[in-house]
Amino acid sequence: MAKAWRGLRRGEKWVLGAVLFTGAIALAGSLASSWDLERRRRAIAEAVEEEKAALPERPRALVAAMDDVILETAALPYPGDLVDREIAPPRVRAALLASSALYVRAALPEVARLDALGAAVRRSDKDAFVLCLRRPPATDAGADVAAAATSAWIGGALFEDATHDVLPLHAVHAGLRPLSRAWADELASADGHLWVRRLEEEYEERRPLVLSLARTAASADVLVVVVDELPDGMAEPEVGRSLTATRRPAVLPRIEDAAHFVRVAVWSARMRRVVLRVRARVDVAPLRLENPAMVSAHVHACQAALALRGLSL
Repeated sequence: MAKAWRGLRRGEKWVLGAVLFTGAIALAGSLASSWDLERRRRAIAEAVEEEKAALPERPRALVAAMDDVILETAALPYPGDLVDREIAPPRVRAALLASSALYVRAALPEVARLDALGAAVRRSDKDAFVLCLRRPPATDAGADVAAAATSAWIGGALFEDATHDVLPLHAVHAGLRPLSRAWADELASADGHLWVRRLEEEYEERRPLVLSLARTAASADVLVVVVDELPDGMAEPEVGRSLTATRRPAVLPRIEDAAHFVRVAVWSARMRRVVLRVRARVDVAPLRLENPAMVSAHVHACQAALALRGLSL
């Protein structure tokens, strides 16, 4: 090596030295950048763990469980129907379904991956499923189901009055998503300063009121997860990661009018586990309604709520 160096002309030595010096500077800069990235990730992770430890027991349990409950409900193959022994008596199940709740609903492809959950939860709001859960139809006859499903304008005053003790899960995500497993996975995968900065901002810029509301919401008695399977013959849509998924059209509005299978799971905060899970086909056609196209999405949601209560469709 020394002999080769001595054999170089002076100008060539200058060029080679400059190249080596530039390479060393670039390598040092890259290492410093990597170390800084890891330092920032570690600082956020430690702050998150401290915040988790300070949460009351019930909100902490909900935050720890919510991602896994959603993923399990959307799992392939379907995990199977479930009625926990403790809620097997009809009156006990009725009491459970009448308790304060968090609610999330999405199409199966939107919640089949951990990195897509954030976008799906942000899009989900209360609908006719919640209305029929709180004010079930008198019977499972078509006219009664349609009447219950359309008894209040979704989002209106009467609807909010009927469903006041049910909140969408995004009320929790708005303040406590950084404590979730999906967020931790995203932080661990963040391999660029801009990505880490976005996560830092999401964690640091949460407002006190949003945090307070999220902690209160996370104290609900149950989490209700509704996952709509794709109708027969529908091609699998492309679903992005949390960073990009909200830029794509939601899948649920494209399928809720069609006959399809729906999965519903209920997680109990007291028992710390899923206590109820059912899969049922929703289809407005057998109900022989007038103008079914006008109410099919609402009726399908109501049928799913009836399945949870154990009524036939």
